[in-house]
Amino acid sequence: MLSQRAKPDPMMLKKQADALREEVFAIEQALEENKMEALRKQQEKTDAWIEELLVQTNVTEDTQLLKSEGEVAQLMQDRRFSADNINLIFDRIVETSQRRQSIENCSPLISLLLDAACKVDCLEREKNPNKRWNHRVERDLRKKLFAMGWGINLEEVRDNDRIRSITGDKDIT
Repeated sequence: MLSQRAKPDPMMLKKQADALREEVFAIEQALEENKMEALRKQQEKTDAWIEELLVQTNVTEDTQLLKSEGEVAQLMQDRRFSADNINLIFDRIVETSQRRQSIENCSPLISLLLDAACKVDCLEREKNPNKRWNHRVERDLRKKLFAMGWGINLEEVRDNDRIRSITGDKDIT
């Protein structure tokens, strides 16, 4: 004889589904908290790099004495900052700045960072102990700064270019 299967109790299934939803919600919350904590740690690390790399001393809360271009360039080499590190510093300065950044109107911190990056870019590879440096850092930062001044989203432009190259379309908006 074949045994009959017991039909599942709808109320029990609903309770299980509710419990699973609560568990998923708790996991999503934990993941979000972990992301926020990682972001906070990265921001703190980047803020420390800014202080170490660019700032000589803090006179008041709103006033800083900056290092010289040569000092910053030397630190970039000695500490072996990569293009990614410099981009993080640039993005953090822009993020914390109280004014809109552009080529014509950039903060002293960004100006110093760009000038020092240019100095390191100009070094011959053999003379630069920092082999992580890719010789295009200043150019890429200036392009980013120019785009910000004109309200251009470079990521969006790159995505459109990729789509155009794949599809062969001439006009993508």
